[in-house]
Amino acid sequence: MFEKFFSKSKTLAKAKKSIYPRVVLGRPRHLIVIHPIKDITKVDIKYPLIDPFAHAEIKWVPENKGLIYKVVEPHLSDREEKLLKKI
Repeated sequence: MFEKFFSKSKTLAKAKKSIYPRVVLGRPRHLIVIHPIKDITKVDIKYPLIDPFAHAEIKWVPENKGLIYKVVEPHLSDREEKLLKKI
């Protein structure tokens, strides 16, 4: 599968030897429960989506006078940025 993304066999060999966290998508191990909220301006909720790769954040933004939902991903290293550009 990776052969089309890597032009040199050395790069491919390095990529195959790299150790990444194992990701298994399936039934969640636990349920995220959000309790009823009395004061919407105090909302600041964070929870994993695909741990450790993505988390969700819901919070009140006074400038917009509303809630925002955003997906937070970890920052990539310089090496990871270069690999991503190759793909």
